[in-house]
Amino acid sequence: LKFPNAVTAITYKLDFTTPAESDIDGTSLDDFEDEKVTILGKEYTITKATNATGVDLTLMSGAVQTTQEVGETKTYNINGKDYEVTVMVVSGDVSSTAVTKLIVNDEVTKSLSKDDTFQLKDGIEVGIKEVLPTKAGDVQQNLVEFFLGAQKIIFDDTNAQLEISEETINDVTVTITDDQVGTTRR
Repeated sequence: LKFPNAVTAITYKLDFTTPAESDIDGTSLDDFEDEKVTILGKEYTITKATNATGVDLTLMSGAVQTTQEVGETKTYNINGKDYEVTVMVVSGDVSSTAVTKLIVNDEVTKSLSKDDTFQLKDGIEVGIKEVLPTKAGDVQQNLVEFFLGAQKIIFDDTNAQLEISEETINDVTVTITDDQVGTTRR
């Protein structure tokens, strides 16, 4: 499509039937995290929501969303192809700085942290929702929540940018309209 001399060719507006509200905790909008939104018929999970000079949202979706322990191996089928996933390691003391490495069909990912994605040789992406390290003596092992067949979207109101799967989309302006009432953002 070509729109000669057009300032705005397409406007996509996402409205909530119930206002989305979050307490402001520094720059974090924790109440938005783990909430689900549907965009063009596809459900996404908000994995990160910040409130700096604008509201920035990171969303992820995938064919599979699951949680695995370190050392655990499971097989998932996406479009007729099996993906054997092993959580190789979790390193770090707290979720915000922890990293993990996965083995997917004998391919080792780079070190990944919350909201990182990794593209496998066949083009499918792995997206990390959360890395949950445990402390010595905990009964539960280190956990990794991830999407297989992931798609990540970042709505960056601060810089008015849209990023899809690690690629900034040019000629797009993101504006998130909200208001602040006391210590609540909606």
